[in-house]
Amino acid sequence: MKDFNIVEYNIPPQGGDPDMDIVYKLTGMPDDVAKAKFALREKCDAMAAESRRKKQRGQQIDKYWTAVDPNKWRKTRYIYEFEAKDINGNMVNFEKYRGQPLLIVNVASRCGGTDRNYKQLTALYQKYAEKGLKILAFPCNQFHNQEPYIERDIKEFVTTRYGVNFDMFSRIHVLGPDTHPLYNWLVNTTHGTLGDIIKWNFTKFIVDKKGRAVQRYGPNVDPEKIEPDIPKYLLQLTKCDGFGPHGLRTDLHHDQPT
Repeated sequence: MKDFNIVEYNIPPQGGDPDMDIVYKLTGMPDDVAKAKFALREKCDAMAAESRRKKQRGQQIDKYWTAVDPNKWRKTRYIYEFEAKDINGNMVNFEKYRGQPLLIVNVASRCGGTDRNYKQLTALYQKYAEKGLKILAFPCNQFHNQEPYIERDIKEFVTTRYGVNFDMFSRIHVLGPDTHPLYNWLVNTTHGTLGDIIKWNFTKFIVDKKGRAVQRYGPNVDPEKIEPDIPKYLLQLTKCDGFGPHGLRTDLHHDQPT
């Protein structure tokens, strides 16, 4: 029987993952062994390629996260310091929302949740608008290009199909180095499941009547599921209502706070 030299291979031998250390040995090169060698090589190359893809995805997520300076935005306590362009291109200073609870959501026109979310958001606004609730919708095209339209077309789509009359804004980024300052602040003052970055369309935030981001809901939480939380923020007492930080009337004299 012919003896074959032992051949040792490190896989993958070219451009592979340095963290991987796959070694196999072959005793010769008859046809069946050669086939085994190349089959194993292909398998290991596939494993290395998948490892590289995972690292790239991780680096992409890290880039989105590290692009935001958490220390900078945690110093901002209230939403009234921000501004954004509305759907018509006019700059809106958020000071106009002082004393009103806000529901903020990143939206898209071609998402699987578009129909459900827009219908429920519209119903929620119709029910609570007169009581002070404001809904702020921010189109975003960063999730599988599901908001590809320009502002004029977005406005026509939501008003024609859903009768939207809450506040619509121009398209923004909610991820990466171009993230809108408002969303930098939102993700750094609230916490999401499996990390704080925005993960999909229709992530929702509640800002209370004092201008603080107080609650966050994932894309899988429909607006109708949020409704039970709305009344407590509508009933919240603030200085704007004639009440101080301890719930005392500011227009009455008190010897001592209680």
